[in-house]
Amino acid sequence: MARFTQRSKRLSRQRESAIFQSVLMPLGMLVGFIGLLILGLVLFDHLIKQGWEAEAFVMAVSACLLPVVLFLFRWTRGHFNRQLEHS
Repeated sequence: MARFTQRSKRLSRQRESAIFQSVLMPLGMLVGFIGLLILGLVLFDHLIKQGWEAEAFVMAVSACLLPVVLFLFRWTRGHFNRQLEHS
């Protein structure tokens, strides 16, 4: 059975996919990159001080995982479905 047979649903998902692709995914990738940098700083700080900043580590890992969460959300919403390519 086709997933996007209703035209209104298909068009709304196309708009949603376009917003995710042009705005939210680039922002998510930027946040993920910043989280990766912070994660490196937290681990470097751990090597130097032999202390652990658990809150900063959790925040950095959460920021690193944001692009993965956004991708999985897009996948479950059907943004990569071939039926959305056709108008």
